[in-house]
Amino acid sequence: DGSVRHNKVVLAVELPKAMKSDEFRRFVPFAREAAISYLRTRGFEQLSEPKNFDALRKQLAAEIIDAVGKKHARRVLITDYVVQ
Repeated sequence: DGSVRHNKVVLAVELPKAMKSDEFRRFVPFAREAAISYLRTRGFEQLSEPKNFDALRKQLAAEIIDAVGKKHARRVLITDYVVQ
């Protein structure tokens, strides 16, 4: 409809025990790019509909883990989510 919409997502990545947070820092740009790329391909309705949240969470986590590698990230948590 031509409206400008905003989306704010804050993520936390649970690391495997062998991975130190300092080591993970070099993977952060890849995780961010994966998250942004994934979210930009979704429409406002997909992002704002509460019933879609669980699937969105799982798909977003899968994209990020795929981008950084399974040995670098164990789980991705959404700690803040706003769509306007």
